[in-house]
Amino acid sequence: MRDLYATIAQVLPVIVLALVFDTRYFDRLGAEGDPEATIAEHKVWKLSVIRWYTPVVAFIILADTAFCLIVLTNLLADATWTRWVAVAGAGVALGNLFGRIWIIVERATRRA
Repeated sequence: MRDLYATIAQVLPVIVLALVFDTRYFDRLGAEGDPEATIAEHKVWKLSVIRWYTPVVAFIILADTAFCLIVLTNLLADATWTRWVAVAGAGVALGNLFGRIWIIVERATRRA
């Protein structure tokens, strides 16, 4: 089971880079006009929501990475619940990456 934690601990930082340090991500956010205006015509994604959502997701992913490292160093014993925590953190990361891809593809293929 140690491979599970090692793999997740190696993959999650790459996903954080893909989510947060996407090319021109911060430029696109800064270029948006009204902070309460919707982004890409989505009713939920407003700048005020993104302002807290992105750091929270990044924190969850980095905390899951730290959790996997704690299990790998035997500070916390491997158990079923630790596997669920590790997989749940990876699920959050992959779900957000999929959502980002979905929005980018939708925006790129939308007809005016």
